[in-house]
Formats: sequence, structure tokens, C-alpha cells
Amino acid sequence: MLTRTLFVSLALLMVASVSGWSYQLEIKDKPGVTRTYRLELHEAGHATYAGKRPLNLNMKASFLAKEQVRSVNGGVASVAFSATDFLFSGNVLGKTAANVQIPSLHYTFDRTPQGKVSNVQVADGQKDLLARLKARGYHLDNNGTSIPMYQQMNFPITAMSIGDGWGMKLDTHLLGMHLNAKAQNTLVGERVINGKKYVQINGNIDMAIPMSALDVPGNADASTVDLAMRLTGKAYTLFDVDAGEIYRSTFSGEISVGLVGKKFGGKKERIGGKFNMQIIMQKVD
Repeated sequence: MLTRTLFVSLALLMVASVSGWSYQLEIKDKPGVTRTYRLELHEAGHATYAGKRPLNLNMKASFLAKEQVRSVNGGVASVAFSATDFLFSGNVLGKTAANVQIPSLHYTFDRTPQGKVSNVQVADGQKDLLARLKARGYHLDNNGTSIPMYQQMNFPITAMSIGDGWGMKLDTHLLGMHLNAKAQNTLVGERVINGKKYVQINGNIDMAIPMSALDVPGNADASTVDLAMRLTGKAYTLFDVDAGEIYRSTFSGEISVGLVGKKFGGKKERIGGKFNMQIIMQKVD
């Protein structure tokens, strides 16, 4: 008990000692810079279907995310992104999958030092894939709502001190549904790992899709499905101020999903679910 009390007191003193410092949080993109991250996702929970016995879900997925800065013009970087080495395994609604491989994804986007993403473009070699996805209702939009959130930190322009906070909002449409997301971030202090100094950013995230019509991809004859979703959770990010890049980020949260659909020629049925989610992103190169 005494050891724990001393540890907490020391940690508070460390945070207080740097409370007067300020930090310019920005992505430092320079031509030729490459960054590689490993992302891991773990999701577990259950779904209920038409009043039947709940079905469990327990899945894991991982992939490598690599970005390379192609050029910087007027402070805005052109970045080439690839997601490779996808692996998926787990039990999803009663069906078991093990080490399922998923095709790689390649695209480009523009990014400001504050992390604002725009002009998302799928690579030429995947134009056919993109056309097929669009035909099924999926798309990569130009304002980046469908790319990884870690690429959209939206840092404030002004320097931040320990204890300062800033908000992020996203209000758009995705697959015909209204998507509203917001996050409140706080710069909480410095952390030293293997002799390297980082600043820690804590975030509270809340994303909601009110009950909206969703056209089922690939099922042209199916009736419209109504979907509602709510995701809430906390994110913890270690940011390297000197290098201008994220070192590590984790997210833990809960997803609640409600879906009302109709079978081909049948009656409407309801599906509900609640899942715990954890995402870990670690810079590896």
C-alpha cells in the first residue's frame, strides 16, 4: 500500500513539474518519410436474433499500415498509404474462421500538419475493386471518414500545455446514413519509454448513427435495412513531439448495434448486439 502511494505521488509530481511547458502538436511530414504501424483489433460480445438464443462473437484481426510521404506543398503533405498482411480469426455469430487473409488496400490522401485529411484516392491498380465496392454501396470518400482514425488527429493550431484540451467533430453521411462523431482530447503529461520522451493524450470518443436506412450491399432485391449504432470509449495516445508522429495509441470501448431488416419476401426481424472492442496501434518502423 505504501509503495503504491509513493508511486502515485511521484507520478503526480512529475506531471506537475512540466505543467508550465507548452507543446506544438503537429504531424511533421517531409518527402521520403515512412512510418509503419501494426494494428490489432479484438472484439467480443453477443448478438440476439429474432428472440433466439444469443450468439457469441469473439474475433481478432491485425494488419500492417504503412504510409510514405510523397511530397509537401504549402505545408500539405501527399501521402501514399498501404494496409497489408491482414489476418482475421475468431467466432462470428456461430461461424468459426481461422487466419483468414484479406486483400491489401492502397490509397493516397492529403494531410495538413494538424492531421486534417482530404482528397482520398484509391490506387490505380484497385480502380476495378473500388467500382465493385461502389456498386455494392461502399466507398472511400474524399474527406477521409472511411480511413483509419489515427490519420485524423486534428491537432489544434496553437501550442498546448499540460491539462489543455480540444475537441474534434465529424458530421457526415456514410452509406446513406448520418454519422455523427465527436472526441474530447486532453494533454495529460509526459511519459518516458526506453529513454525516449513522449506526451500522452487521453481522449473520450462518442460516435453515433441514429436509426437510418442502409441498403444491403450486393442484395439488390432485398428490402432496406434500418441500422442504429453507438460507439463510446477511451483512447490513449503517446505522441513524439520531436519527430511529429504517433508512437502508440490504444482504444477501448463498447459498441451497441440495433438492426431491423426483412428477409426476402418475409417479415421484419430485429437483431441487437453489444460488443467490447480494443484496438492497439504500435509504431514498428
